[in-house]
Amino acid sequence: MKKFGTARHIHAISKTRASHSTNIIQCPNLRRIRRRALQRKAIKEVRLGLCSQEELQKRVDAGTNVILKGKLWKISVGDDLMAKINVLIGASHKKAYLSEVKKIETLSSLPYGPDIIQDLSLVRFDVPLYQRAMDIFGGPVGTLPTYISVDSKKGTIEPSLLLETIEEQAENGVSFMSLHAAVSLENYELAKKTRTVPITSRGGGIVIRDMLAKGEKEGVVSKNFDKILKILKKHGVVLSLGCSFRSASLKEWLDQVQQNEILLQGRYIQAAKEADVPVMLESGGSHAPLSGLEKFKDKIKIHRVPIMPLGPLTTDSAIGADHLAAAIGASYLAHIGGAHVFASVSPQEHTGGVPCMESMIEGLKALVVALHSVNVSRFPKYRELTDDKIAEEREKTCVVGGGLFGYDDKESAREGCSRCDSCCPLTLKDN
Repeated sequence: MKKFGTARHIHAISKTRASHSTNIIQCPNLRRIRRRALQRKAIKEVRLGLCSQEELQKRVDAGTNVILKGKLWKISVGDDLMAKINVLIGASHKKAYLSEVKKIETLSSLPYGPDIIQDLSLVRFDVPLYQRAMDIFGGPVGTLPTYISVDSKKGTIEPSLLLETIEEQAENGVSFMSLHAAVSLENYELAKKTRTVPITSRGGGIVIRDMLAKGEKEGVVSKNFDKILKILKKHGVVLSLGCSFRSASLKEWLDQVQQNEILLQGRYIQAAKEADVPVMLESGGSHAPLSGLEKFKDKIKIHRVPIMPLGPLTTDSAIGADHLAAAIGASYLAHIGGAHVFASVSPQEHTGGVPCMESMIEGLKALVVALHSVNVSRFPKYRELTDDKIAEEREKTCVVGGGLFGYDDKESAREGCSRCDSCCPLTLKDN
């Protein structure tokens, strides 16, 4: 079997083939996507008058906000800003490439599309999916370099290949990278003793498998952290500090294992700040009860960086509808100030299936409603531009068009609707 070359060699191949390969898949909505992207060039909060450029820059300098740059437009995430959505795509095998590209095209063309796309691919391609996303989507795109740096047969990661992969992706212009640094043998041993499911993070599992195979006490990311920070700083890439020991159930939420990781993450956040690398925290809220989110928020907010929770799912029983549980958890955590980026969750989260496009859109819609509910609550001026305008149209009927998903009301009555008929309270008149 022909072996992969180094990451630099792969990068060179990608460069020579990209222009030809890009023409293989035509995106019918590309012009519309580009036109919409150009309208979003300025940071949204600044454009809407919710924040001044000076205020934003102060928070970026302090590390409580970060700027995520895309090929055509950029966003900012963090305290005192609107919540954002990150949709996850990625191919687990070669044959999935075309379907994932179609997902990128569809997501990019939606009027309620995401703010961020992240590539979780487990295999390498001549033209990586993250490059497709950068070209088609135009906004911030993130990656997980360890996913394609692991030897699937040995379960090990060659440090030089990991560093070359990070360098390659940084040179290609990705906005941020998720890396699992807060991994230790001691915490993994504790997780095995005290948890039903020791670890549920794929990225963390990859790093731990490599650590165990080599008989080491810390992960490959933490052992090479200084070198990684130099690469990220050189190319202006934001670090998203991954969580390996997020809870797999409400029962194990915020146990000693998870608390240990939150404390250890603080060391790497501080190291990133000292190296002048912007950093976000992928918090371990995975499964968490609503009653405990205040406590969880207090523990993660001490790091004073933007937070991207995975969920949290507020019940273990929403199998087949986990996107709804995640939307509830994310909106509540964001409302109390503990979440800035919502990561997409599909209905298939615990059913073992790969999300189809319809399923991804269903999950995205749930997050869009959750996110919008938080944003209009926190920003009255934004509510005036959106919800208040809809409210004004409901003088004689509750059926109106527009909204988050562009509902078409062409067939609706001018007064009342078929649901209430002559009993419509909106058409009530004094005698």
